Amino acid sequence: MGDFFDPIQGFRNRREHELFEHRFSVRAAEARKEVLRLIEQAEEKEELAKRICGEMEEFFKDSTRLAARIFGSIEEEKAYIIEQQVGLEMQEFFTDLTRKADELIQTLWERDQAKMELESALDNLLNSPLEPLEKAAANLTQSLEGEN
Repeated sequence: MGDFFDPIQGFRNRREHELFEHRFSVRAAEARKEVLRLIEQAEEKEELAKRICGEMEEFFKDSTRLAARIFGSIEEEKAYIIEQQVGLEMQEFFTDLTRKADELIQTLWERDQAKMELESALDNLLNSPLEPLEKAAANLTQSLEGEN
């Protein structure tokens, strides 16, 4: 009974109990702080992960758009090059065709001219007296005999 009513022992018990409560509240406060810090850290990591995922998604979208534009421009460039090449080939074809047509026209014109000259010469020959021709043949024969 003496222990229970002993004021010094009661003071010691209260003091020990207060110290225990103080230590417990300090540890609990530290634990709460640590838990809050861990929660905040986890939230920051989650927010950072979300932001990184969003940025990566945006990066891939932008990269895909850029690649599509590049491939599109490459296809456009190929089509332009092919169009230019076909245009040049067609131009060369038509230039060559025009040149050959001019040559054909010139040849036909020259043939017509030759035909007209031949017809004229034949008309002259048929319509002219044979006397000058006979004289020319005789002169030619004499000059050939004189050379021998």
